Amino acid sequence: QLPSYTPSITLSNIPTNNPSYTPSLRPSSPPSILSQFEILWEVYDSCGGSSWVTNNWFEQIDVCLFNGVGCDESGTVESLTLARYGLTNSIPTIIGLLPSLMTLDFSENAITGTLPSQIFYLTELSLLDFSKNSIIGTLPENIVMIEKLEHLRLDDNMLTGTIPSLLWELNLLEYLNLSSNYLTGNLPNELFVMENLKTLLIANNNLSGDSNTMDRKSRGLLTNESKITTLDVQNNQLSGNLMSVAFNLVSVETLLLGSNKFTGSIPNEIDRFTKLLTINLSDNGFSNGLPSELGRITSLSYLNLSRNKLTGQFPSEIGLIDGLTTLRLGSNSLNGNIPSELANLVYLEVIDFGQNNLSGSLYIGILESLDY
Repeated sequence: QLPSYTPSITLSNIPTNNPSYTPSLRPSSPPSILSQFEILWEVYDSCGGSSWVTNNWFEQIDVCLFNGVGCDESGTVESLTLARYGLTNSIPTIIGLLPSLMTLDFSENAITGTLPSQIFYLTELSLLDFSKNSIIGTLPENIVMIEKLEHLRLDDNMLTGTIPSLLWELNLLEYLNLSSNYLTGNLPNELFVMENLKTLLIANNNLSGDSNTMDRKSRGLLTNESKITTLDVQNNQLSGNLMSVAFNLVSVETLLLGSNKFTGSIPNEIDRFTKLLTINLSDNGFSNGLPSELGRITSLSYLNLSRNKLTGQFPSEIGLIDGLTTLRLGSNSLNGNIPSELANLVYLEVIDFGQNNLSGSLYIGILESLDY
């Protein structure tokens, strides 16, 4: 049975049955321990702790022995990793009184309510993960106060409003995931020039805007090369042409723009993306022919251009992408013969040419490896 919380509690009147407990390794002043004890009690009580899946909290006074709590050598709480614990209700504001927190992970729980402003005073945080909850409200600009943030996940919530362009001030941020919310407005161009950002995931929202009409300031920003290696903005309402959104992504390996409203040609300059492994441009309005320069991206493994308005012949140069495993070109208006050079694609596992005007046959060696 858990003890009742009593502010006057002291080390001497809380028993511990843990033989490894050594007070000398913790701050010698009881109030510094009790302060953390008190804060974590409020977290426990506010978030339905009695029903948590994994729970040894308050079996001893040493908070550093609580499941999901990490401390430094002095006993100061540095991390709360409570993913999939069964947390409920809103994020308790008292959590802002743990100023040494570097990791705060409440992902995959049943947290509700808004993001409390108090968490933005946790300036030592490098990882903040509230993904897969039911958090509502907007993403406040005050989040830029967490200057050491490297990893931010708020995906699979119910956030609304726009994405603050001030996020680009988070100079150390490497990973940003805002997917599967109800975000609206433009995709800020400032995100593409963040100093250390490598992964940008904002799929499954209601973002809109034409990337062809960005202002002079934004175009000036995009002359700098981006460090983004993974970009996923699928299932939004974004428009414009391919190069306007991917102009400076010289390091991109995964480019996922499917299910938007992009138009125009797939440009010959697509071969500038020499590191591409995966590209999905499906379910857009891309038109005209397939550029032969696709064959120069020999690193490609996955190519999906299905359900667009592509016309013209199938470029034989695609047969040069010898590591290709998936090739989807279905539901376009391609015509002519299927090139025999596809016989070189010995690793091809998935192929879709349906609903085009193509003729000819596939090499039997390919057919033996395909998934139908």
